[in-house]
Amino acid sequence: MIVPTGIATDATTQYFFRDLVTKGHLVALYGFENEEKIFPGVDHRVNFALFGMAGSGSPDNPISIAFRVRQTSEIPERSYTLTGRDIQLLNPNTGTCPVFRSRRDAEITLGIYRRVPVLINEARKGDGGNPWGITFMRMFDMSNDSHLFRPSAQDGETLDDLLKAGWTLEGNVLKRGRSDCSRCTRRRCFTTTITASPRMRTLRRSSSP
Repeated sequence: MIVPTGIATDATTQYFFRDLVTKGHLVALYGFENEEKIFPGVDHRVNFALFGMAGSGSPDNPISIAFRVRQTSEIPERSYTLTGRDIQLLNPNTGTCPVFRSRRDAEITLGIYRRVPVLINEARKGDGGNPWGITFMRMFDMSNDSHLFRPSAQDGETLDDLLKAGWTLEGNVLKRGRSDCSRCTRRRCFTTTITASPRMRTLRRSSSP
């Protein structure tokens, strides 16, 4: 079959693709770029794939794979094999197909993943899926944490109000006593000493009133 390449790589079809490879139905997958206009009426940026399937199989059966080819004559040189279990080892959380330019790239990556697992395996519960104890967090940003920044536009506060309240502006930092605030140049504020911007927005620290 000729299908969009995203059937093997996109999040929207990840469950369908995972089911194919874990049951051994996928036999071959060759992803093409349309740069040489194999399909003249299709934009050159649209990728497509030759999708070969079988009625039955095993996750241990080899799958012939190639990506970023432009003519069928390139397939023998660019193709490599992965089993369904290999794909699950490389992408255990999504089950999508990993994309490699060459057989050597696939061999190197597979060798690494066989020795070192992914940081977090969502399929494994408990500490087995997160042996490093990794957690994720989002830093301050001007949208979700706007109530922590000063001057507070929500309260109609201005820079003049802060100066009248005893804050002093030293360079790009507002200071009062031992606490200080700084103006933020980016959407996210990582510390209280970020370079100033024309917008006077500062991070309110716990020691500030």
